Amino acid sequence: TLRSIARAVIAGDGRALAPDGRPLRSARVDGVREPSFTDSDGYFQLDVREGDVITVRTHGGASCALDLANAVPADLESARYVNLGSRTCQ
Repeated sequence: TLRSIARAVIAGDGRALAPDGRPLRSARVDGVREPSFTDSDGYFQLDVREGDVITVRTHGGASCALDLANAVPADLESARYVNLGSRTCQ
């Protein structure tokens, strides 16, 4: 028996920060679909799903993860857009 579990995708925005609190500028953000890029203040827009961990890659080649736990509402059926807030790279 094949069992499929679908997870809803929702558009969101947030801010990527380095562990020292500085914004991650012009970094690539990989999520559910197409990648996004942060602006000069670390802000980005991205399609996300509940429980996702997204990857951020800087121009210098360093990468880190942004944990979206508790950022995406469990009831995505009623949500249209979510503010992910500021997230510090782990």
